[in-house]
Amino acid sequence: MILLDAPYVSGFLADTIEKNDLPVLKTPFSEAIIQKKELLIDEKEAVKRIREQGELLYTNSENALGWIGKNLNGTGIPETVALFKEKSRFRELTASLYPGFFFRKVAFWELDR
Repeated sequence: MILLDAPYVSGFLADTIEKNDLPVLKTPFSEAIIQKKELLIDEKEAVKRIREQGELLYTNSENALGWIGKNLNGTGIPETVALFKEKSRFRELTASLYPGFFFRKVAFWELDR
């Protein structure tokens, strides 16, 4: 299932969705982009598909991450997203792959020092 959100959806992505009949979460934004309205899935059905059938997700924008956090608690998906969004957590997870790579977590207010 595709979660489309602002600020931009390329014509290529919209055409690919429609050519391949990929389901799209129905939102005011996606309704304005997708011409084949039968591809639009309402929120309740989308959550059911993801929770019960394990439907895969793709989003074109970080703006859709709020919807994921709000609607998919308990699935592990919001936690996985957070792992990849939080740079220090991701680096800690992948540290063994690049043992010579130095990194340090620094608070924003410490950056000038």
